[in-house]
Amino acid sequence: LEEKRSKEKVDAGGIASIKCFSVTPGAVWTNIIPRTNIIIKSLIWVVMRTPLIGAQVIKMACIDPNIPAGSYLSNCFVKPSEGINNCSNDKEQWKKLWEISE
Repeated sequence: LEEKRSKEKVDAGGIASIKCFSVTPGAVWTNIIPRTNIIIKSLIWVVMRTPLIGAQVIKMACIDPNIPAGSYLSNCFVKPSEGINNCSNDKEQWKKLWEISE
């Protein structure tokens, strides 16, 4: 929601060179995760991404000029944004969140 409202504000200001995206790298294995035994570590390793793989979607948002502004990026794909009751596509919800967070 915040990203869509930011895009709206940037567009209203006439700044065409700035694009706003929502990006999720997914579950990434970092040093935040505490040390654990080898069995649990093996299971987590299968599910989680390395920092290098997790960073790819962020890199994509930075360098791909063909991504439309206001997109939601996950796993290096542009995906539809929905939210609960499609709230992420409701301009009134964008404005409400913007006002609360200012």
